[in-house]
Amino acid sequence: MADNKSVAQRSVSSVDAIKKMEKELYREALMRDYDLKRGSKYPPMSIEPFPYERQRLSGNYTDADRALRKQWLQDQILTDREPVHVERWVRRNIFRRIWNAPFDALDRALTRTGLPLSATYGIRFALPKLVAGLAAIYALCLHLKVAPRTWETGVGMVVTQANAVTRMSVPGTAEWERFQNGEFYRSKESFDDLGFSKRSAMRDETLLTSAAGPQINGTVNQ
Repeated sequence: MADNKSVAQRSVSSVDAIKKMEKELYREALMRDYDLKRGSKYPPMSIEPFPYERQRLSGNYTDADRALRKQWLQDQILTDREPVHVERWVRRNIFRRIWNAPFDALDRALTRTGLPLSATYGIRFALPKLVAGLAAIYALCLHLKVAPRTWETGVGMVVTQANAVTRMSVPGTAEWERFQNGEFYRSKESFDDLGFSKRSAMRDETLLTSAAGPQINGTVNQ
């Protein structure tokens, strides 16, 4: 009885595995079909007559076919008003429209100068990303400069500078010479105290912290 139950369980698990595999294969087929048709009900179709040179060199290439091919090539030449820009067809939200407005104006100005479309497209594609990258770098540098992590806040990025401990490993510095002579220089800034040694409050030398509590002016607060 137990053997029959185990066999049934294995058969059920194998059927589930097959169904799962079929679902994955069906999904992959749907994705390939969507990628081919680009959301349309029908696959793409080329209307170019005789696109291959082998077809044009065959004996069946008549004068009518040659005229059709010539007309199609002439149709690929854009006029001054092409490509037509339909404002209502641009699917962008209001924020993207505001962000892209100056770059679109620059692209139209460059197009009127007669530059190749590849050059104007490259400028239009790279310039917004370059501006956004520079703005992000500037914002990060400004944040590190005006809001570093301190001993009071405890939040933010830690900004450190080359201190005496770091300079001891650099040949030619004064700290390097002290290190070679056996002199170990340690300052308060060497321990990266997040600005605690440069605090403006509680600078009294008699202020101590111990197990008995802070000692101020010789008295101990219990």
